[in-house]
Amino acid sequence: RTLRAEVDRLIGAARWLAQEIDRGRGCHAALLQASVLQADVDAIAASLVDGHLRYCVTRAIGAGQTQDEIRALLAPLQSLLFTRR
Repeated sequence: RTLRAEVDRLIGAARWLAQEIDRGRGCHAALLQASVLQADVDAIAASLVDGHLRYCVTRAIGAGQTQDEIRALLAPLQSLLFTRR
């Protein structure tokens, strides 16, 4: 699957969850769907992290960018990994 397909799946799952909440349906299905959404978000984030490390960070190191420039590239990863609501 492509990253775009994963995002589309996430959007579909979120819409389904919103509809279930609007309809006042049982919490069991909504909780399961929330779990699916979390797994989808985690999969998308993992894919983005992989691409960022493989291409952006690796290229910056290979190009001889400064430590500050490389740290700036790593900042979004720290935010993703260490900032959870």
